[in-house]
Formats: sequence, C-alpha cells, structure tokens
Amino acid sequence: MKQSKLMLVAVFVVIGCSSVFFTSCKKSKTVTEIDFYNNTYTPVTITVNGATSTIPIGSFVAYTGDEGSAVNVTATTANYSTSGSQIGEQVSWTISDIYPSSSNSPQQDNIDVPSTYFFLKIINQSALTIGQVYVNYGLTAQTLDNILIPNNDNVYDIGYYLAFTNSNVNLISAGGSVNWDYNISLPLTINQDYIFTAN
Repeated sequence: MKQSKLMLVAVFVVIGCSSVFFTSCKKSKTVTEIDFYNNTYTPVTITVNGATSTIPIGSFVAYTGDEGSAVNVTATTANYSTSGSQIGEQVSWTISDIYPSSSNSPQQDNIDVPSTYFFLKIINQSALTIGQVYVNYGLTAQTLDNILIPNNDNVYDIGYYLAFTNSNVNLISAGGSVNWDYNISLPLTINQDYIFTAN
C-alpha cells in the first residue's frame, strides 16, 4: 500500500516538470520599425493600425510592431487657408504592408503624390490682386477657389489638382476686370508641381 502512494507522487512530479519545461520554451516576439516619409508639399495625416499622427513636410514618423505583423495605413493631405478652408483637392492613400524582419528595420515607406495630381503655386507680378483661381476650367474636373493673392511677387502655395495633358489655370482679378488663362504643360510624374506667374 505504501508503495502505490509513492508511485503516484512520482507521476505528478514528472508531469509538473514537463509543464515547466514547455512554458520556458516560448519564443519572444521581435519588434521592428517602419518610417513613413512625407515627400509631399503639405503636412500628411496618417493612421497606422488605428494610431494617428501628422507628418510635417519633408519629415517622417516612425511606427513599431511585431515582426511580420500586418500594417494597415490610411493617409490624407491637402492645403488649407488661414481660416481652415480646404484649397484644391484632397489626396488620399490606402497602404497595406507588414513590419519588416529585424535585419531590414527600420524600413522606409515613402508617401508620394501620384502623377494624377499636381501642386499649384502662383506668383502674382501684375498690378492687381487675384481673387479667383480656376483649375482645369471647362473640364469635368474644373475647380474654383475664391482666394486673394496679392501682387507682391511672392510664391504662394495653392493646392493639389487633378493632372491631365490638357490641364489649364484661369485666374481672375479681385475686381473681375482681368483674367489670365493658360494651358499648362505637366511632366505627369510623382510629386510634380507647377508655378504659374501672372504678369
């Protein structure tokens, strides 16, 4: 009878040791990094797996996660007036990626404006203040922004617009007496801009 009790205790000891050994063999996860670079002309609002940040122009933000895990990204950018009104179009991205291996961390992901958009800048060298900016006038993608651009020879960032082989810019003076209407030639490349000079 005593012998049976001893055997039972021995079985429990073996099982307990086996359980401890299994737990100690779990592999720890490796955390890696993706850096999202803003190559646009305006700040980018980015959301990565639910966490939102703003990337300044020419800068980047870093996100970290478990190696090999999914990265779901949405991002937007646009130019805004001093009163907070959007000027031109909003550009948006949806990106799917995975966190890199440790040997490739940090990984650089570039946020580029596609060739289907261009960023408009205006220099007003005329004697008048510009009051209205039409882009792609007469086309389906026509836009109108009511903004004042003084005649001080400075370069003003306007906004993003759809890019076509027949895109145009039409400016109207604040009093409506003069307009500047030109077809523009775009390279149709990523991150393209166009500087329009009103004389």
